[in-house]
Amino acid sequence: MRVIYLLMVYAHVLAACLLVGGSLFMLLNVSVMGAHAEVRSAAPIVAPWLAARFRKIRWHSIAVLMVTGFFALWQRGLSPLALAGADAWTGAWGHTLACKLVVFAVVLGVMAYVDYVVSPALGRAMAGGDAAQAGAVRAKMNRLIKLNSTLGLVLVGLGVLLVRGV
Repeated sequence: MRVIYLLMVYAHVLAACLLVGGSLFMLLNVSVMGAHAEVRSAAPIVAPWLAARFRKIRWHSIAVLMVTGFFALWQRGLSPLALAGADAWTGAWGHTLACKLVVFAVVLGVMAYVDYVVSPALGRAMAGGDAAQAGAVRAKMNRLIKLNSTLGLVLVGLGVLLVRGV
């Protein structure tokens, strides 16, 4: 059982690296392509292509994080039934877990909003040739990506606290 646990932890850490690292890559590189003259002409083609590819990686990473996260809780004696009780949420460890789950839910909400509302709005603005609208939507998207990248780093920190037994 120890080998399975270690494999699940490895998958959890790898998925977190893909999610946070990919978000930071998108934030630091793709989201600013239009601001750099040497790549500006490629931005309308490359940025949506990279975003679409990362979207698949991101949602698969989320699925892996959810499965492996629940497995890790189960290994610590917290079954879904135990999580329904108040005892699971007491003390520093329980409060940290609650905080991590709330931040994770916010990250999921922001990701869904970007993928299913903001990104299509950007596509419509770009297809319609409305540069002002596209710029406004792109700025909104960049703010949301910054928020989620920051929250991803917070999640990593909370995960470290949980593993170290706050």
